[in-house]
Amino acid sequence: MEPFAAILLIVFGVPLSVVGLIALFSALILLLPGPIQQARINLEERPWRSIFLGLLNSTAAAIILGLLNTLMTNNWGLEPVFTSLMIFISMAVAIPTVIGLCATIVLVGTRLGEARKLFFTYLRGGGLLLLACLTPFVGWFIFTPLVLWASMGSVIGGLMRHKEPMPEVPEKS
Repeated sequence: MEPFAAILLIVFGVPLSVVGLIALFSALILLLPGPIQQARINLEERPWRSIFLGLLNSTAAAIILGLLNTLMTNNWGLEPVFTSLMIFISMAVAIPTVIGLCATIVLVGTRLGEARKLFFTYLRGGGLLLLACLTPFVGWFIFTPLVLWASMGSVIGGLMRHKEPMPEVPEKS
């Protein structure tokens, strides 16, 4: 029965995952153009700062999740509380990372060159980024963490940026 499950996973799971990722990133690029553009600009202007912020925040999240897991194993009565807290922290890390990945896809796609339609520009950028991350060893252990840290850090760096106050418009009397 195990080979049958593996064949089903390869035949149905992989294509559905690829189509789902394309749909997710396309929808986010269409629905959140402002934050994605801000993250792309932040990633272009300060790539090392973005990587450092992403590394710092993912390390902090991993330490907190590890401590919560240790507390959960020692105190089973509070397992639902710790589990929900761990899910919340994981989502708080995943959301900026996905938004930053959209910005990275836009950046790579535009640097590759504009296609006739923006969808194909971003599809090429996302495909190239995915293939680079799937490259054995260098892609797995060096490129993928750097891309994830830069993606998360570009969004967090954009959140930390000081906003300029809007100038006051005089009222007509």
